[in-house]
Amino acid sequence: MRWRVRLSPVMMAALLCFVVLFTLSTTNISERERELATIKVLGFRRGEVHSYVNKETLVLTLFGIALGLPAGWALTYPMVGMMKMPGIHLEVRTSLLSWISVAVLALAFALAVMLITNRSLDRIDMVESLKSPE
Repeated sequence: MRWRVRLSPVMMAALLCFVVLFTLSTTNISERERELATIKVLGFRRGEVHSYVNKETLVLTLFGIALGLPAGWALTYPMVGMMKMPGIHLEVRTSLLSWISVAVLALAFALAVMLITNRSLDRIDMVESLKSPE
């Protein structure tokens, strides 16, 4: 039996958004493992360490939304202009609801990634991280 999954461009964009956010967050945590272990050793509680990393992820996500939406809008018209063919007219129409839903989805994915990566923050071995040479 074969499974057929049809992914729309919107679903692919959402999946790409999630994967990029997840990869950035896990890379950020693994690169700063020594720093995070030091913070834990200094007595920061679990929630404080989570909020330290999650605030950074949230700020970067908001920054990405603030830059990405205008950049996407600005790049749409030149790209559609390149696809012009005789007898075919492509008209770009987007509603305010589309822009808002994109921003909300990006924030929702960021929150989901934060919940997932909080586990890896809890698993940081303080002794091993601080032993490793820089």
